[in-house]
Amino acid sequence: MSDHGPDAVIIGAMKCATTTLHNYLARHAQVVTGKRKELDFFSHDEVWGRGLDWYQQQFPSSDTDAIRLDSSPNYSKRQHWPFAAERLAATNPRAKLIYLIREPVSRAKSAYVHELAAGREHRSVDAAFSDNTNPITQTSRYAWQLEPFLERFSREQLLVLRFDQMVNVPDTAVARALRHLGVADAAISTEEPVAINASASKTMPTWLARRVPSTKARSVLRHLIPRVADRPIPDITIPDGLALSMRRYLLDDLRQLQASGFVDVSDWIAEAED
Repeated sequence: MSDHGPDAVIIGAMKCATTTLHNYLARHAQVVTGKRKELDFFSHDEVWGRGLDWYQQQFPSSDTDAIRLDSSPNYSKRQHWPFAAERLAATNPRAKLIYLIREPVSRAKSAYVHELAAGREHRSVDAAFSDNTNPITQTSRYAWQLEPFLERFSREQLLVLRFDQMVNVPDTAVARALRHLGVADAAISTEEPVAINASASKTMPTWLARRVPSTKARSVLRHLIPRVADRPIPDITIPDGLALSMRRYLLDDLRQLQASGFVDVSDWIAEAED
């Protein structure tokens, strides 16, 4: 275990099964996770300002060779938090990194629903995705998001996994992650689902709930009168024209990712070129 920063970090990407992988890895006896999944220590200035002592206190003490795992998808949102890779490298340059990716349009759609549910997004789909420089689409620029990490960490320290691998062959994906972390082989059960943040189950705050300034008060309102606080999120579809525009915008980034040799995304490239 490092004396300072984390030994392993799931750096993202958001809505790519990071929670699922985090929970699977947490079942291993040699993996120690923080008090909560997303510590955001290296991304958010206000959390970084709490200092390394605070960060270390978020993990249970251990006298073993346990791997300290931080899983914070915000680390790969450089459009918002450009210093995450620099801070992580300064804290532990030997950390192992895991990055998950998903078909870019599907990931963007899921992230949009996530923002609706959180009450941070109020625009229509057309308005949200009319400009490909929007923050949600930028998170799907996987090669660009990885650049700051690859400038500071060796290739051997990075593992890239696909969302569909986590969903379809979780045993294989988890085994690859464990090998990457360098922990002992162990049978990690992937038979029971683990806290997948499914968009289909999300609701969005009502106008009234958004007017309540306190998070605690909103939670009370949601508990007492749920129909006043939340409403279902309608089926979201990104129109074909916007989806095609997004895929073409991201095409060069996908080609860079393919050329890097970390992961095969030739099927996504073909879809964008079609």
